[in-house]
Amino acid sequence: MAVDVQGAELLVLNGALKVLGSVHAVITEVSQKPFYDGAVLYPELKAFLEAHGFTEKTEAPIHGDQLYVRESLFPQTP
Repeated sequence: MAVDVQGAELLVLNGALKVLGSVHAVITEVSQKPFYDGAVLYPELKAFLEAHGFTEKTEAPIHGDQLYVRESLFPQTP
């Protein structure tokens, strides 16, 4: 799932809760500074995705794309 909606990412993800459970990965725009009025910031978005089983896989930029993966959906290799 890719989400880039100019700061409304959390609104979109909350609206997609029914399908979020079957999603393996989320690529979303994150911002550590407020670029858009009323936009969700990185810490809140990260907490939401972690609460839904996703782990961050790339270093969070000041503003840009971030990859989150649901580890439980991928078998661990020895």
